[in-house]
Amino acid sequence: MVEGDEKQTLDTKRNVIIAELKELGLFAIFADAQTVIKDGWIREDGKWFYYENGTKKTGWLKDRGNWYYLDKNGVMQTGWLSWKGDWYYLSPSGAMVTGWLEIAGKKYYLDEDGVMLTGWQKIEGKWYYLSSSGAMVTGWQEIGSKWYYFESSGAMKTGWLKSGSKWYYLSLSVGMAIGWHKINGKSYYFYGDGLMAANTTIGGYRLGKDGAWIQ
Repeated sequence: MVEGDEKQTLDTKRNVIIAELKELGLFAIFADAQTVIKDGWIREDGKWFYYENGTKKTGWLKDRGNWYYLDKNGVMQTGWLSWKGDWYYLSPSGAMVTGWLEIAGKKYYLDEDGVMLTGWQKIEGKWYYLSSSGAMVTGWQEIGSKWYYFESSGAMKTGWLKSGSKWYYLSLSVGMAIGWHKINGKSYYFYGDGLMAANTTIGGYRLGKDGAWIQ
């Protein structure tokens, strides 16, 4: 540890060196040599920035396989980001999210470019419907004047659906079946609420307990 007269001597020598450098016009070069050039991720005042050769980066940045977004001031963003009409989600680490994302009990899907999707989407062979907010829907939903049923996973249900003692039939093209439909070679009738008719006569046609027309 430097103390007392020794410290004063060192300070005096330093001042002499600086004065000589200034006289020779070399002090600016000496000062620059002492400056640490910022590079990479640096945390300042609780915010993250990315420097490249001492300059703050802005906009989209790819680092180690992940995408990040830095605002006009260079601050790394987190959470939902609106950019050029699309929505993206940046994790707490700042990395852009792709695939399924769950927030506050709601599920969203972001494509390989990080864009939040809406509307009908076929994902891994199954159909889903994502509302205008991007949230995945479940249960009965009226979409474009047709009714559909989405399982708890969000996947659209097709084929026969039993709810209690009631039977419904669903397909992607017509949604919930209404009226006469031929299914696997048999004819069935579905009321306006989608309920399959059974043990009754519709328009002179007798339907059995399984709902199929008895010929």
